Amino acid sequence: MPPLVQLAGDLGLGDRLVFTGILPWSKTRAGGSRACIGIVAIMLDGYGQLLLPTKLLEYAWLGVPAVCSRLPAIEAYFSPQAVAYARPGDPKDLVAQVERAQLGAEAAASR
Repeated sequence: MPPLVQLAGDLGLGDRLVFTGILPWSKTRAGGSRACIGIVAIMLDGYGQLLLPTKLLEYAWLGVPAVCSRLPAIEAYFSPQAVAYARPGDPKDLVAQVERAQLGAEAAASR
């Protein structure tokens, strides 16, 4: 974890991130349910296209809007209405989809 804390500081994000270490499941679930958006970015590397990430399933279970890579295994289970898809390895598209998901979450919360 120290290298991640250092990297966050180097990127000027140290005051925006909290590194908790290992937590019991109850605290992990409580923290995850407070998330505004979940991000599951998977690279198109020959293995990633076969994955159905458990993190994405957790976000769905918790009702957290998710942005994830558009990969065949994920698309087999999640429609474009269920998650915001980003092109794998495309950081600009990832940012655009996070913004889109955030706007959608804000609109739903205001209803």
